Amino acid sequence: MRIMVANPKTNPEICEVSSMDEINLIVKNFDADKVLSSRPDQDTCRSISNGIHLYCNKLASFNLNMEDNLWAPGDSDLLCGTVVFAGYDPNAKDTFGVCSLSDLQMQKVLEYITLQRA
Repeated sequence: MRIMVANPKTNPEICEVSSMDEINLIVKNFDADKVLSSRPDQDTCRSISNGIHLYCNKLASFNLNMEDNLWAPGDSDLLCGTVVFAGYDPNAKDTFGVCSLSDLQMQKVLEYITLQRA
């Protein structure tokens, strides 16, 4: 799956992953027992547009121990640390809806990052 990774204060990068687990590794999404989270939830996944989701660390919202990155959809939360953007298809049940970004979606993500950078 083709995704876009946005680290704080750097240009976003296009990467290839094969699973939600890889996205969770990128954003360092571990539970209290240091076990990798597998399912996205409302704290780690947000829709930025039809068919595009943002994935972040569960503790990314206003975290003083992480570097500021960008504002969440609706400007409600400042997300800190690494953020991943991926396509979303509700029919892709085996990947929790995660799918590759199209070229048009990539452009929308770049525009979103430009507008929402902290």
